[in-house]
Amino acid sequence: MTGDWIDAAEAVELGLALKQVPRDRVVDDTLGLASTIAAGDEASLRATKRLLVDARAGLLGDTIRHEVAVLSDLVTRKLAAAGA
Repeated sequence: MTGDWIDAAEAVELGLALKQVPRDRVVDDTLGLASTIAAGDEASLRATKRLLVDARAGLLGDTIRHEVAVLSDLVTRKLAAAGA
């Protein structure tokens, strides 16, 4: 929040970036990560995106309660689909 510039290594160390890659691999690594994310469960991806959007607009307590409700719903659906 200081406005100071940081390099890629420091961004990774601070948890602001997932990893550091050489310039010549940025596009390939980004496309690989996007493919991994896209291959995930669609309901989970949508729920995660909704939680992130809601978190920006709401209070932490409201967001946590919403997250618990969404995760509970996802687990219930997975158990039902598995026949549990």
